[in-house]
Amino acid sequence: MNTIHLRKLDFTKDIKFLYSIYMEHNEQYLFSNKIVINSIQDFESWFINNIHGYYHDFYIAECSNAVVGFAYTYEFRPFDLNCKICVYIKSEFQTTGMGGIVAITFINELFTGYPLKKVYAPIFGYNKQSLMSNLQAGFVEEGVLKEYRYHNGFFYDLHLLSMYRETFYDRWKQFISDKEIIKI
Repeated sequence: MNTIHLRKLDFTKDIKFLYSIYMEHNEQYLFSNKIVINSIQDFESWFINNIHGYYHDFYIAECSNAVVGFAYTYEFRPFDLNCKICVYIKSEFQTTGMGGIVAITFINELFTGYPLKKVYAPIFGYNKQSLMSNLQAGFVEEGVLKEYRYHNGFFYDLHLLSMYRETFYDRWKQFISDKEIIKI
């Protein structure tokens, strides 16, 4: 079995990959608000601004030295002991279980590295696979913002899911001790 691991963002090494994913209409809607950027240089500037003001942690997910996706935190609230997370897996790996392994590894890293009480995972209603997977993984729905996003001619709800630290470790402790999860 191939090992999936996370590594910190290497801007020089990863910017072309990130640009290609962020500019791909069929992928961008899964993890980001719509952005329109005309060149890689504009994207680099946009991304640097977001690294300094929006993203808190940004990791690249790899399997057998191939990039399979990324994970990041945003709206990091250290005084409230929570943050929002996003895990993106490239389309060719989205039904392989890699997303779950990356998410568990990432959440464990967050709970290990910070005194967070819980993490939030906002998911749009059109992303049915992610919504179902997160609920099955132990996230609970705390709220729904009705018709929050307009996409491809329809309005979709935004589901605000969360998982407490205790719930995470009660559910995933045995898996985390597995050697297949590599600590960053």
